Formats: sequence, structure tokens, C-alpha cells
Amino acid sequence: MQSCKHAPACAPAYASCDSCASPPLTPARRRLKAAAGLPKCRGYTLTESIGCGSFGEVFAAVCDGGSRVALKIAHEQQFSDLNSEEEILRDVRGSEWVVRLVGKGWSEGGRPFLALECLGGSLQELCTSGQPLGTVRTIVRQLLHALLFLDERGIVHRDLKPNNVLFTLVPRFDAMCSVKLIDFGMSIRTSDMKLCSRKVQTQGYRSPEVALGLEYGTAIDMWSVGCVVAEMATGHNVWAQDTDLDALHRIHRTLEPIPDHMRLASPHHRFQECVLPQSEECPSALPASPPDLHSMLHSMLRVDPAKRGTPKQLLEHEFVTGAEDDARVVVPVAGAAAAPPAGGGESDATEKTPLKETPCASDVASEQSDADPLVFSLTPGHCP
Repeated sequence: MQSCKHAPACAPAYASCDSCASPPLTPARRRLKAAAGLPKCRGYTLTESIGCGSFGEVFAAVCDGGSRVALKIAHEQQFSDLNSEEEILRDVRGSEWVVRLVGKGWSEGGRPFLALECLGGSLQELCTSGQPLGTVRTIVRQLLHALLFLDERGIVHRDLKPNNVLFTLVPRFDAMCSVKLIDFGMSIRTSDMKLCSRKVQTQGYRSPEVALGLEYGTAIDMWSVGCVVAEMATGHNVWAQDTDLDALHRIHRTLEPIPDHMRLASPHHRFQECVLPQSEECPSALPASPPDLHSMLHSMLRVDPAKRGTPKQLLEHEFVTGAEDDARVVVPVAGAAAAPPAGGGESDATEKTPLKETPCASDVASEQSDADPLVFSLTPGHCP
């Protein structure tokens, strides 16, 4: 590489001036430039943006004590949503199934943030191809324990999907991998359900009752988990349609008919008046083999929430309690692959104590471990 013609002969090879192109960025200078535009939070050094949602943006960070964390900084006009998420996370502190809240504070720009434990990659990384039954069984067992934990505390997550299930950096002693739920920005207590919004759940994981605009409860999380497990087993999100009506049509044809009492109870006239196609011969959206996996998914994905299986019931299902094996799932031949969507516990939660601003306690220490890249392809350092 040659120096700028306007620079002194002794100048570095990348030297330039206003008359020439900008010098190339070395990796170190690129990191410094990226960090210069990140928010400033007292007690933490932000290193990169790792995710952005409707309620806030998440950054990888290092606290003053050297531990890695994830900072979720609220968007403007979303402060109340972050406060609600903090309350939920404080209520579930001590759970092995939910991301750990380790602190809170305010950025120099006046926006609140939550400091969360650092976790690994998301379950989305395993959903691009069918997984061995042993992997599916291990993860579904943990997801059911997580749902049971939330059910017992009257909490509905309302946005379960592969991107909101992250792997821990250190697996539990009795499992080949461990997962935790993240992103409780949409979560609500069942005691507040009368005031709940209908704009919940991501398309592709949205339950029929939510799509129809009906009242809903904790069963919507079971539907989402069923969609996640089906996607992990087959490699396809089979109901990731563009609209609720399209998704309901596909559910009606490939799973089971939408009951008239649900369709007619919808406050949306387009659902009341629509004529759903007859259940003609159409391949099931669920994997046909093995039978116990098909049976479990059928229970998770009942269209009528009153008939849907509960976490306690499904934890006793033969697929969940079965022995580990490496047989692969048989994907239905005609199962169309839809485009990806846009955009319990062992003990009660620990005693609620006020969180100090920008803490850096020793229990936040990063759990360093080498994940098996051949099995999970996880990227250490990706945080919730």
C-alpha cells in the first residue's frame, strides 16, 4: 500500500489528507470507532450492539469489575415497558429457567437500562435444520419446566420464539445443553389480563386465540413452545404467514379445523364472515414420526386453548420422559417451508431486595466455557 502523495515520505503507508480517500480502518480502530457511538452508562463499558426490539436495544458490556453482562436500554417512550420487565424479572429471581437480572441504572442520555447476565447463542441457530431427537427432547423438557415455573407464578411471557431462548455458557450438570428464557418486555401477570393488549406474540408463533382477537391466558405460551419445537424438529416455521388470516387458513388445513365457536366469537368481522376451506386431504404440518413426538406436538398445538396440554401434563408425556437417542425427525414431504417472520423451577424466587444502581457483584461473574461448535454452533459472548 502506498502513502498519500501529499504526505511526507516518512508518513505511514495509510497516511492521507483532505484531498485523498479516508485511510483504511484496522480492526482495532474499527472497534474504537464503533464504541465511540455507543451510549455511556456509569459502571459499564459498552462494546457493541447485539440486538434491537420494539422496547429497547441490547448491548454487550463489561462492568467495572470485569464481568460481562448485557445492557438492555429502553427506547424513547418505552420507559414504562422496561419498568414492567424489571418487576417481572425481580419476581422470578433465583429461577434457573429465566435470564438473571443483575442490576439497573440510567444512561448518560437519560434512558433507563437493565443489566442482565451474559448468555450464549439463541435457539434460532438450531432451527435451520432438523435436530436429533436427543437435542429436541433435552430442550423441550427445559422449556416445559420454564413454562411451569411461570404458570405457578401467574406470568404469561407472550413472546416466546427461538430468538428469545438462549443457551447458557455452562450447561447444567444433567443436560448436554441448557437454555433460559429472555425478553420479558411483553410479559404480563394473569391478574392483569383484563387490561392486556391484543398485539402480542410474533407472527409464526401466535396462537389462534390471539390471532382471532379473543381473550387469552397462559395457554398462548404453550402454543408458542409447540411452534418452536416443531420448527426445531423439522427446520421450518410452518405458520410464518404474512397475516393472521393466512396463518389461520394454514392451521385450519394442516393441523385441525378452527372451531366455529372461536371464529364466531372473534370481534373482528373479517374472521366472523370468512369462509374457511374444507379440511381436504392436506399433509399435516407436524412431523409424522416418531409417534410420541407427533403426539406431544398435537397436544401442544390444539387450536382450542381449553384442550391444549399444560406444562405439568406434558412433562409426564412419553416423549419428554423417554430415553435419549439420535434418530432424526421425519419431515412431511409436502410440508412447505414458510418464510421467517419479520422483524417448574426447583424453588420459589428469592427474597425481593432493592437493586442498587449499576452494581457489579461477584455473582455476575461471567461463566466462561467452550460450547461444542459441532453440536450447537454457539458464539460465546452473545448476550440476551
